[in-house]
Amino acid sequence: MALSKVVFLIGLLSCLTEINGQFDCTFENGFCSWQQLRDDVFDWTRLRGPSTTGTTGPSVDHTLGTSSGYYLYIEASSPRVLGDTARILGPSVTLNQGGVKCVRFWHHSYGSNIGTFNMYVSSDGAKANLGSPVFTFTGTQGDNWILGQVDIDEATYGGQFKVVFEGVVGNGINGDIALDDFQIFSGLCPQIVVTPAPSDSPSFAQCDFEDPQICNFVQDTTDDFDWTRASGGTDSSGTGPTYDHTYGTSKG
Repeated sequence: MALSKVVFLIGLLSCLTEINGQFDCTFENGFCSWQQLRDDVFDWTRLRGPSTTGTTGPSVDHTLGTSSGYYLYIEASSPRVLGDTARILGPSVTLNQGGVKCVRFWHHSYGSNIGTFNMYVSSDGAKANLGSPVFTFTGTQGDNWILGQVDIDEATYGGQFKVVFEGVVGNGINGDIALDDFQIFSGLCPQIVVTPAPSDSPSFAQCDFEDPQICNFVQDTTDDFDWTRASGGTDSSGTGPTYDHTYGTSKG
């Protein structure tokens, strides 16, 4: 193997090491500092390889992309019933005044009975203090790992917070939801650029408009009026969305 490839692989493994006060976690060596909550119904399970139900869940983890890598998942088979919840709590995170953190994770939600996935930002993770989810979806998302990322700012959430991930069981056994590769870092979440091959120029740039700078898009001054960046419902009832596409909530 060429020396440059060896250096690259060593750098990649270093990035996957559990860091950042154990918030960052690949689950290859356990749960890091993440804790199962006790005011839910059941626990997230650490697993490698496919889940026990063949028509739901991932067959490989996200970190290594193999059946030897570990991930977390909720098992939707009996004795689980519709609406059962499993929550896992991250370590406390501090935000400086005016600061922003990006929480990034990968989720896999494949099956005909997928329930609901929620991410909360909370002071302590207690059920009574969860509030509304900051990121959510319901139903199957396809048989692949999907990136999720959320900006958390001090002005909205205060100087100290904890992240809670919740899986809610759907109506059937084909409802396994999986998580892997939790990360947190300072600053707004970066936008996603898809590049087909290392030698090609980026073919698609994605902007989620969470950044107030709207990814450096500019208003055309030769038209009649401007697009508006907003969250929640629009000012006119009976039209427009009530939540954004990125987070699936009124906070996006």
